Amino acid sequence: MVVGCQGPETVGYHEDVKPILDGRCVNCHQRGGVAPFDLDGYDNAALMADAIAASTDARQMPPWGAV
Repeated sequence: MVVGCQGPETVGYHEDVKPILDGRCVNCHQRGGVAPFDLDGYDNAALMADAIAASTDARQMPPWGAV
Protein backbone atom coordinates (compact mmCIF):
# COMPACT_ATOMS: atom_id res chain seq x y z
CA MET A 1 0.00 0.00 0.00
CA VAL A 2 1.13 3.55 -0.69
CA VAL A 3 2.28 5.25 2.51
CA GLY A 4 -0.28 7.75 3.77
CA CYS A 5 -3.01 6.51 1.43
CA GLN A 6 -5.99 4.33 1.99
CA GLY A 7 -7.35 2.26 -0.83
CA PRO A 8 -6.01 0.07 -3.59
CA GLU A 9 -2.38 -1.01 -3.53
CA THR A 10 -1.93 -0.18 -7.21
CA VAL A 11 -1.68 3.41 -8.37
CA GLY A 12 -2.36 3.97 -12.05
CA TYR A 13 -1.14 6.94 -14.04
CA HIS A 14 -4.34 7.67 -15.97
CA GLU A 15 -6.69 6.92 -13.08
CA ASP A 16 -4.78 8.43 -10.17
CA VAL A 17 -1.79 10.58 -11.14
CA LYS A 18 -2.90 12.37 -14.32
CA PRO A 19 -5.96 14.02 -12.71
CA ILE A 20 -3.71 15.48 -9.98
CA LEU A 21 -1.11 16.71 -12.44
CA ASP A 22 -3.80 18.16 -14.73
CA GLY A 23 -5.51 19.92 -11.85
CA ARG A 24 -2.46 21.23 -10.02
CA CYS A 25 0.65 21.16 -12.20
CA VAL A 26 0.09 21.22 -15.95
CA ASN A 27 -1.15 24.81 -15.90
CA CYS A 28 2.51 25.87 -15.52
CA HIS A 29 4.29 22.61 -16.42
CA GLN A 30 3.38 22.47 -20.09
CA ARG A 31 5.17 23.26 -23.33
CA GLY A 32 5.55 27.05 -23.40
CA GLY A 33 4.54 27.40 -19.74
CA VAL A 34 6.45 29.23 -17.04
CA ALA A 35 7.85 26.03 -15.49
CA PRO A 36 11.15 24.60 -16.78
CA PHE A 37 9.75 21.19 -17.84
CA ASP A 38 6.54 19.58 -19.11
CA LEU A 39 4.31 17.29 -17.07
CA ASP A 40 1.64 16.93 -19.74
CA GLY A 41 2.05 13.22 -20.41
CA TYR A 42 3.14 9.96 -18.85
CA ASP A 43 6.61 9.97 -20.39
CA ASN A 44 7.36 13.49 -19.18
CA ALA A 45 5.96 12.84 -15.72
CA ALA A 46 7.82 9.54 -15.39
CA LEU A 47 11.13 11.26 -16.14
CA MET A 48 10.45 13.73 -13.32
CA ALA A 49 8.89 11.28 -10.82
CA ASP A 50 11.65 11.61 -8.22
CA ALA A 51 11.64 15.42 -8.43
CA ILE A 52 7.84 15.50 -8.23
CA ALA A 53 7.88 13.30 -5.13
CA ALA A 54 10.61 15.34 -3.43
CA SER A 55 8.96 18.69 -4.20
CA THR A 56 5.52 17.64 -3.08
CA ASP A 57 6.80 15.87 0.04
CA ALA A 58 8.66 19.06 0.98
CA ARG A 59 5.59 21.12 0.04
CA GLN A 60 7.73 23.31 -2.24
CA MET A 61 5.24 23.38 -5.09
CA PRO A 62 4.11 25.80 -6.17
CA PRO A 63 7.30 27.63 -5.26
CA TRP A 64 5.81 31.07 -4.65
CA GLY A 65 2.98 30.05 -2.35
CA ALA A 66 0.26 30.19 -5.00
CA VAL A 67 -2.95 28.41 -4.12
